[in-house]
Amino acid sequence: SKDQQLELISVEGFYAQAPPELPNKDVIGNDQHRLHLFQLDWESIQRERLNEERKTFLT
Repeated sequence: SKDQQLELISVEGFYAQAPPELPNKDVIGNDQHRLHLFQLDWESIQRERLNEERKTFLT
């Protein structure tokens, strides 16, 4: 699927930077599919935040 083509943050980076409301290693365990979904959520949140910052610089 197309989401597999996205370059995501590393797993270590995800756990280091993701907010506490996203599940941690203990919740995700070894479920790679679940981890991938949470990485996608985190990437989406980050990209939305960066887009908003970009807009403020353009105005």
